[in-house]
Amino acid sequence: MNPLIPLGALLVGIVLIIFGLIKRGSANEYKAIPCSPITGLRDEERAFITGTATSPVHTRAPVSGESCVFYLEVVDRVHRDHGGRSGSMGHNHKSRVSEKAYGGFFVKDGSGSALVVPHYGTLDLNKPETVKDDSLIDTDGSMTRTESVINEGETVTVLGRPRPLSDFMRYMRGNSGLDIPAAFLEQLLKLEAGEEGSSMMCFFGQGVEKVSDVAHADYVAGTANSASFLLKLGAALAVSGAGFFLYLLKAAAPDTSGL
Repeated sequence: MNPLIPLGALLVGIVLIIFGLIKRGSANEYKAIPCSPITGLRDEERAFITGTATSPVHTRAPVSGESCVFYLEVVDRVHRDHGGRSGSMGHNHKSRVSEKAYGGFFVKDGSGSALVVPHYGTLDLNKPETVKDDSLIDTDGSMTRTESVINEGETVTVLGRPRPLSDFMRYMRGNSGLDIPAAFLEQLLKLEAGEEGSSMMCFFGQGVEKVSDVAHADYVAGTANSASFLLKLGAALAVSGAGFFLYLLKAAAPDTSGL
């Protein structure tokens, strides 16, 4: 056996253990953060909320074509290296072209509503992404488009530090890169001018940490289970890799018993 194989298993195992420890730290942290009723949210106080995603304005997801209240589309360009010698396979690598977060929604939990405007890096969804991959075409510069969506009526959990609607409106007016449907913006302007808007809390910008498509208890339990799986798998790979590597070293050592 090539000694690089068990050595690789050892290194992969160590990496999985590190990720597992980070994940376990997050799970323990999440257990200590309260899941607040929306009416109990306080300005910039870190909290979970969980409820139903809803919006008066829906949009069309660009890859799947399904109706949703929010989508994230990531586009990568595939660069092909066909190798320097005839018959060599070469390799591919990707470069990021764009990341587009579009839309926003309200979360309702029975006590009230909160506005949520996710951005790239905040989605932690259970359902699979939709992928349109043109990279199977043997052409340099082909594209891979990856899409994640939040649907109307879907259960969501949000972690972050909320701020008042008035703060979000100031943020939005100063942030030309924020993508929100015009019809939804009109609804927010009406809300801002009314009595309900004065008490509404919003998760946006750096105040959004995680947005998941499962209930709060399931999200925290799932994070803990994922950490446990990574730690167990990493330990198994590390132990078996180290064992096989030491066995190969011993087998390759010269026999000095007859000297």
